[in-house]
Amino acid sequence: TSLERHEHIHSVICVRGRGYAIVGDEVHDVEEFDHIYVPANARHQFVNRGDEAFGFLCIVDTDRDRPQALGPDELAGLRAHPVLASKIRTAS
Repeated sequence: TSLERHEHIHSVICVRGRGYAIVGDEVHDVEEFDHIYVPANARHQFVNRGDEAFGFLCIVDTDRDRPQALGPDELAGLRAHPVLASKIRTAS
């Protein structure tokens, strides 16, 4: 997924494959039937780490906001982070 944040929380259930979830400054390996909670305004991204498709259900409230991209300063900080730099995926 894109690296983004929202004002609403997410409850994410992995249903297929393997991947990792970046939530804030943490990286969590996830696989089928794992659950991840994404707090409001936490930057997050879900990334496939296998050859099989990685699928998940993202449960949110019906009243929710649109994704908010991270700003250039925050992206620069992530690219310098000792753990997250090799994990985040961005278009540029």
